[in-house]
Amino acid sequence: MEEQSCIWSNKILWFMFQSQLGQRALQYINCSYCLFKSKLS
Repeated sequence: MEEQSCIWSNKILWFMFQSQLGQRALQYINCSYCLFKSKLS
């Protein structure tokens, strides 16, 4: 379930940042945050 919301968030971020660099940066930040959150729980 947690992973689904991660993917969903990435899609939203992709639409917000269409540029290649912005997309990659946001995906990296978002995935790192998700991994960090899952380690806490």
